[in-house]
Amino acid sequence: MTGNINEKQANYSLDVALPISASITSSFFIFLMLGTIKNGLSNGATLQFPPALQEAAGVEVAGTVVSLYLLLGVFGKLLLGRIADKYGIYLSLIVGARSLALSFVFMLFAGQSWGPWMLAIVFGLGLAIGTVLPPLITSSIFNRDRYGEAYGYVQSGMQIGAALGPLLVSFIYDFTGTYSWAWILNIVFALLTGIFWFIAHKRAHIYADGVTKG
Repeated sequence: MTGNINEKQANYSLDVALPISASITSSFFIFLMLGTIKNGLSNGATLQFPPALQEAAGVEVAGTVVSLYLLLGVFGKLLLGRIADKYGIYLSLIVGARSLALSFVFMLFAGQSWGPWMLAIVFGLGLAIGTVLPPLITSSIFNRDRYGEAYGYVQSGMQIGAALGPLLVSFIYDFTGTYSWAWILNIVFALLTGIFWFIAHKRAHIYADGVTKG
């Protein structure tokens, strides 16, 4: 997943022109959607950060941390987009997936004095995987004619995952009395997002027409 990333690859699109009706049964599209649903699940789970932070660190700290990571998220989105433009989709997948996974790691330490503040910094970047990367991974595979329909599927998958993510966290919390297992599960989901999207992009190469964006 870490292969050689250079300036030429940064602006490269596979420009897959395969109709979406035919793409649906292709392995690359299946992995694209699997990654999308995992992304939705993990991003939906982050909606449970505020109540978990309140329980672990108090209302004042929770409010400050949430405000901070939302503010840093603006710069995180710009940074992740810049990484994708300059170094390519693979590095942006690595940075985005790892940042989101680390956010859940730090939630495991929300009761420590340093945990919430590390979360604020890391999740500021991890936020971008839910908004910046879905259109980027879609456009890095499909050409302009197919992008709109393909992204409709991707966005739908995101919404399904995002709807189920908070419910899954709530269920685990109610069943176990702690958020820990929910955060551990979402560490896996976040990493699988990057892995599945990487596989999707790799498997889409056989359908590429080899056109480089201008």
